[in-house]
Amino acid sequence: MKKRLPLPGWNPPQRPVPSIPSGSEVVEGVAPEFRCPLAQPALRRMPRGAGVVVAQVLFLLCLWTARDVGHLWADDGSLDLVGVVRSTDGRVLTNANVFVYTAGPRVGAGTLCPSCYADCRKSARSAGDGHFTIPSVNGLLLFRVLVVAPGFEPAFFPRTDPRVGPLQAVLSPRTANHALERTILGRVVDAQGRPIPQAVVSVSTTQFGNTVSSQPPEGTDPLAITDDTGEFALGSAGAFDSMSLKIESPMKAPAFFEKVRPGRERRTFVSMVGASIVGRVVLAGRPVSSVVVMACGADRSMGSFVGSYSIATATDGQFVLTGLPPDHEYYVYGSMESLDRWGNLPLKKVRAGADGATLDLGDLALHPGHRLAGRVTLSDRDSLPEGTRLSVSREQAWDSRTVDLPPDGRFNMANLPPGETLTLRTRVAGYRDSATNVSLNSMNGGLFGRLNTDKTNLLYLLEPGESRSGEFDEDEYFSTIQSPLAGAESKRARLPVRVIEGQALDAVTGKPLPRFRVSAGKVGWATASPTCVQWMARRGTEGTNGRYSVELPKSTEFAVVQADAEGYLPACSESLSPGQTRHVFRMTRGIGPAGVVLGLEGRPAAGVTVVHLSPGQRAGLPEQGALMFHDRSTGSEDETITDASGRFQFSPKFGASEVWVVTDEGFARVAAARLTGTNVVQLEQWASVRGRIVRERQGIADEAVELQLGRRFDANAPAVSFEGTTADESGRFRFSRVPPGEITLATQKKIDDSRIQGWTLAPQVTVLLKPGEDRQLEDVEKSENGRYPDGIDEYGRSVVPSKESFLPWLVPSMMMMGFLTATAVFRSRRTR
Repeated sequence: MKKRLPLPGWNPPQRPVPSIPSGSEVVEGVAPEFRCPLAQPALRRMPRGAGVVVAQVLFLLCLWTARDVGHLWADDGSLDLVGVVRSTDGRVLTNANVFVYTAGPRVGAGTLCPSCYADCRKSARSAGDGHFTIPSVNGLLLFRVLVVAPGFEPAFFPRTDPRVGPLQAVLSPRTANHALERTILGRVVDAQGRPIPQAVVSVSTTQFGNTVSSQPPEGTDPLAITDDTGEFALGSAGAFDSMSLKIESPMKAPAFFEKVRPGRERRTFVSMVGASIVGRVVLAGRPVSSVVVMACGADRSMGSFVGSYSIATATDGQFVLTGLPPDHEYYVYGSMESLDRWGNLPLKKVRAGADGATLDLGDLALHPGHRLAGRVTLSDRDSLPEGTRLSVSREQAWDSRTVDLPPDGRFNMANLPPGETLTLRTRVAGYRDSATNVSLNSMNGGLFGRLNTDKTNLLYLLEPGESRSGEFDEDEYFSTIQSPLAGAESKRARLPVRVIEGQALDAVTGKPLPRFRVSAGKVGWATASPTCVQWMARRGTEGTNGRYSVELPKSTEFAVVQADAEGYLPACSESLSPGQTRHVFRMTRGIGPAGVVLGLEGRPAAGVTVVHLSPGQRAGLPEQGALMFHDRSTGSEDETITDASGRFQFSPKFGASEVWVVTDEGFARVAAARLTGTNVVQLEQWASVRGRIVRERQGIADEAVELQLGRRFDANAPAVSFEGTTADESGRFRFSRVPPGEITLATQKKIDDSRIQGWTLAPQVTVLLKPGEDRQLEDVEKSENGRYPDGIDEYGRSVVPSKESFLPWLVPSMMMMGFLTATAVFRSRRTR
């Protein structure tokens, strides 16, 4: 239905607030996207008489803005949005509902939020031949159209252009009939408790136990649409513990709701208005139009980022950012793309007010930006391939700009933000960023640094080879990010280094090895085992004629070096203190583990993945799928595939490495030292464990439950973490894929130390599982001070350590902290 929106400052008559039905759980959500800047009056408290002045100012703003966007609100009676609705098998669909959900300008950024145009909320229903007509839509807009039909999956059709002909809306049949225990039931209402129809409910993340994934289970409804009563049902073919939902509704800002459990209870979700930020962009005191003003959450950590929002200024320079999550800090800035010919709108950190409040930033002045020009070039070719592009992005602002590069690779960009850290990236197949680029970002690729003045001679050099990003060199990273942006045209300021040199000799003959490789790494404490090394691949070197020299950052207090040579077992140094600058390797001949994998029935298993794990190497064992690596070891491959005879072969690794086989059928774990020839690796059937975690005989709802191999953490073995689970409302839990052997059940325990933030594990019970066993545990009474049966806690230390045992305790405890950190990374990796 089409109607004019109320003017800002006008308060409609107050109506009684409908009550929300009892028995429903009410969850208030924040709304992190756009909302119509003309639809909601400011709700902050003002001095007496100030409201009249603000209303008059906003009224004039409304009139001024309407002058600029009036052509977007006027109907074009000669233009209809037409189309036909069909199923995937070509049948026309009758009585399908077609909605204009959002809109935007055909060219440029809009000065209104996407759901604030007059055509939004227009709808039609398909006739007997599947055709529909939405009359009199604005020809200057592109539309996001939602189509809903009984028995079919709802679908969006973005950037629908009424000028190019009928919309061909094809819907997929809805075949799923999800069980209630895998279905989320809900009702969406506004702040007054009124139902919101046609709200779109989608899944942001899914929680399986205590693992969060960005991908829902296969067979999950892509989205759900609320009916006229605001109710919806969103189900899945696969089991899950909870989902985080995003709810969007026209003329309302989207809202997010965390950890929504499935079940028979229908929850009520309240969409909130959100906060607003307003202001005016000026240049030398005069307003500037068509500048895209953006705001992004200042906290970019996972689970805390509230998103990025944008709106264009009107002719008078005014902008209104609405629907922001309240009570959060934001960076407000101007888009580089829209400010190419104007200047730069400096980054400004602000805090949005409470729900419904408006923050007025006043006049924001444009200032001159800096120019960046130069050339992207290939080390072995004169010209770039067609379609090569260069992007520049900002470290704090959620903003980027991209330019197409000509064959000679030259570029020229004006008005880039001064003083901010910028990142340059380009990609050419078969090439990588050259290490001769002074501002190389070794962690994430590209070049990064500050643009403190105009720079017109940047040389961004690419060389043949695969990308080597992903390595974090702390000294190099923080030095580069604070330095001026530079490429291969400059010389890198040489950072202070620590040099370790020495020899590699045959342990029996004493002769020097003709060729070998030395890897370098660092640890944080003197007594650290080489199993807890941060290896730095780019610091490695090739040794010849028995001699080597390797460099590490000067700040490396305790270093480790390892040598690998064909036909020899790897050799590794102890932790080398700052005064130790030399190490001699005496290497013994030997081969790596090899064998044959047999399936449960005793026949060779072909095409099976076999994994070779170093001591301290971190991996994760999920409830489904293959073993997941958190890090890769150095000097050897980590996995291989069995041949047609079930055989596998690895190069040797230093220390007590292990061979793991993880399949849907079964599991095997063997010490590499036992696999010196054609040894057999026999798969065993998975076991399972179920039970109930209780406190004083009462089930503990939502308790995080973990499994551990053996009784305690072992720094001399691979650090493999399990995918944990979360107990249900009655405290019941189940692990369906558990390796047979000794398993410890543990719960999470907050670390009681003001210097450390996080949690550790409190062991509750240890059991010995047979292959294929389904173990039903008695009620497990939770103990906050759980102890391992042999009196050794989760860090591998005595329960009551003495002062003399402090140093032996420190090493394994730090290793355990690294192990727990790896576990957290494993649980969040699928979210990324």
